[in-house]
Amino acid sequence: MRLFVPPALSALTTLLALSLCLVLSACQSPPRKPAGSHATPATQDQVEYLLSNAETAPPREKMDLKLQAALLLVERGDLDWARSIINNLPEMTHSFVPPELAARLALVKSHTAAAEGLIPLAYSYLDDPQLLANREGLPSDLAQAITRLRAELLFDMALYPSSAAERVLLADMVIDNEEASRENANRLWSTLMAIPLPELESLAQQPDNSRDLQGWYRLALLSKDTQTNLREQLAQLDLWLLNWPDHPASLQLPADLQLLRQLVEEQPRQVALLLPFTGQLSGAANAIRDGFMAAFYQAQQLTGEVPSLRFYDTHQADIHALYEQAVSDGAQLVIGPLTKENLQELALLPALPVPTLALNTVDNPLGVVPNLYQFGLGVEDEAQQAAERAWRDGHRRALILAPDSAWGDRSVEAFISRWRSLGGEVIRDFRFAETKDYSKLIKQALLLEDSERRAREIRNLVGNIEFEPRRRRDVDVIFLAAQAGQARQIKPTLAFHYATDVPVYATSQVYTGRPEPKLDQDMNGIRFSTLPWYFERRSQEKQSLEKSVDGSPALQPLYAMGVDCFHLYPRLKQLEAVKQANFYGHTGQLQLDEQHQFRRQQIWAEFTNGRPRPLAEALQ
Repeated sequence: MRLFVPPALSALTTLLALSLCLVLSACQSPPRKPAGSHATPATQDQVEYLLSNAETAPPREKMDLKLQAALLLVERGDLDWARSIINNLPEMTHSFVPPELAARLALVKSHTAAAEGLIPLAYSYLDDPQLLANREGLPSDLAQAITRLRAELLFDMALYPSSAAERVLLADMVIDNEEASRENANRLWSTLMAIPLPELESLAQQPDNSRDLQGWYRLALLSKDTQTNLREQLAQLDLWLLNWPDHPASLQLPADLQLLRQLVEEQPRQVALLLPFTGQLSGAANAIRDGFMAAFYQAQQLTGEVPSLRFYDTHQADIHALYEQAVSDGAQLVIGPLTKENLQELALLPALPVPTLALNTVDNPLGVVPNLYQFGLGVEDEAQQAAERAWRDGHRRALILAPDSAWGDRSVEAFISRWRSLGGEVIRDFRFAETKDYSKLIKQALLLEDSERRAREIRNLVGNIEFEPRRRRDVDVIFLAAQAGQARQIKPTLAFHYATDVPVYATSQVYTGRPEPKLDQDMNGIRFSTLPWYFERRSQEKQSLEKSVDGSPALQPLYAMGVDCFHLYPRLKQLEAVKQANFYGHTGQLQLDEQHQFRRQQIWAEFTNGRPRPLAEALQ
């Protein structure tokens, strides 16, 4: 099963406290609380105290004190001051700087770059051959801090196998620290779960891995490769435990795998589907049902063990009465309802009698309803993911282009909220109506009209001159929320108005779900999040659906949702029990939040030669 507890997006938070303790222990300044133990960040007086003592200290202690001050400033978020201290340290060659001091300097530089979001630069400071050659001889805490930060940065760069290798090294360093060992094992597991399945299959067969790493790869492979078959997964786990009795994971299995036996024993014997099978939403309901049934029949063929099903039409029905009827008929789990109105009715109840996987999301001011789980395909998750991806790729100043509609509002609000929380700047937010001419909007957004006005003023003063308009230069990324037809016009218009070099990140709506290279040629270069379903080649459910149902692109997300519902419902209690755990499905990576709503992380693709191509790390 594809479940893991993911590491934090940034390596800085988890490592600051340990790194600060390292530099404090090495200098002779008066005793004080180690950084990381403060209720609040270090004060300016503490920083100035360290810098004052450094002025009269011997060279090595001077360096230690200044590095300590720089780390405190990174903790405070005062990167300019921290960078100034680092930049004004005396130039020293490796032959002069003791390895321990050089390692601390590299650690401080890496922390500072990581705090600014400069992940590749941060990693480069810790990838120095001399530093790595000396790592075994460094004090234990310092070696741990460097190894841990290397693992985090490699994860942030999606270099998951290399990150996992660092985690295995770290495991030996923290073996006597139960809390640190458990934390590292959790993060190692999350790293392994992030490796795409085809790559994981290859890694599990490589003979040159260390034994511990080889065992981890094989455990991760069985977890991913059997996610849709609980009994098979449990059987494979028992076989792994038999073959790897001395492996670290045998002594403490990942939390999600510890629950497998319980999940197998407690599977519901009857499931009810409450959907609007007639009326305006019948097309959506039937597509979800078809996806669910494709997974049902596949499971029946493989295992012969499937629940009995009952179907209830919610169209024009009282949702409370219908729900009570389903439970009275013997339902031990409910899939649905689909509409927000029906879900809001159920969300007002103090509790539900059986686990219920609703196929929409609503905000519940009364708090979490026990046994109610919400799974939707809202655009908000995609917009937040676009912000995270653009930030990870090094962009900081965003221009927004979105439709003037409720859907556009939700997209933009989600993007802006996440973008600003990361530290990004929103330059402008431009909206468009239904139109076939986006030239005026884009000229306004790129300040080309201002450039043209200045040219006219100059011509009035000096006469006819050659002129080429210049777009604004304070934008390094564009977030585009648009349907495919709109995006097909907006992207070439951006190119026409001198913005070819500005990266464009978009939500899944820019892709219709069907390759149309002639129509999509002008969208080359757009990066967008999308469903793994579109690039799935192994799924028996998808192959079955392609032969038996309407292949309309508009229905594909709903088929994928139905398939995921079937594989997700047996895991509900597991996902609830293992906090921040993820399930990898056809609609994306699903995580249950504190409100019992599933948050989705889709895969990333890019238009190339008019066709969507998944990015390298995309397929799980």
